[in-house]
Amino acid sequence: MQFVTTGYSVTGGPLTLESSSTAAPIIRVGSAGDATVTATVGSVLSGSKGMEKAIWAL
Repeated sequence: MQFVTTGYSVTGGPLTLESSSTAAPIIRVGSAGDATVTATVGSVLSGSKGMEKAIWAL
């Protein structure tokens, strides 16, 4: 899941995170051109592989 524009808010029912490999699913906020992006996830995140939060750095 990637947020490239500020202001997104994810709410509601739970989200199950999946990955096509053995690696943890990634939630990425921002992009190489804009590391100031913010997003809010207010839903329960679940899954069997954990989660990696990635923030782009300039």
